[in-house]
Amino acid sequence: MQLFSSRFAIPALLLLTSVTGACTDDDPAQHAITAKLAFTRDADGQHVTFGTQNGSTVSLLASELVGKTVYWATTAGGEPVTNAPTIDVAATPVDADLRATFVTPAHYDAGPWEVSAVVALTGSAPPNLPVAGDLAAFDNTTPPAGEPPVTGVSVRVRIVDADTELTMTNATFIRFGNQ
Repeated sequence: MQLFSSRFAIPALLLLTSVTGACTDDDPAQHAITAKLAFTRDADGQHVTFGTQNGSTVSLLASELVGKTVYWATTAGGEPVTNAPTIDVAATPVDADLRATFVTPAHYDAGPWEVSAVVALTGSAPPNLPVAGDLAAFDNTTPPAGEPPVTGVSVRVRIVDADTELTMTNATFIRFGNQ
């Protein structure tokens, strides 16, 4: 399960370049997506627990997360980042409070959209994400009737009539690979 394909260029990530526009930026009916990462420390205050691909959990030191790069990308609803043109891309660090934020321009119409996020704990970078040891976000919740199927490599966000916010927590991420 590789989230980013070889055409997903690092310069595009770093410049927050819009590879394909969802629509034009001057339509007042268009909206922005704010994606937030908000990890919670375990009771000991030192660790953060995540699920793994095999259903177990892994506990990481919170200090291992701080400063790591989060790679973000958006695609049309139902389109996995591995096979679809990206709309917005960015790279942001995990802050000391275990938070990171990605805000898109206001050029999304109402409807379903996908947000992909990988915390590169291993120092990996696109196009080779995730690799074993990285944290990858996904949600396989069945979408409402009429929406495209989930991708398995992203988190669905729905825009109705306003800008929307998506908060991804420990439960949204898995430790990828044989870790």
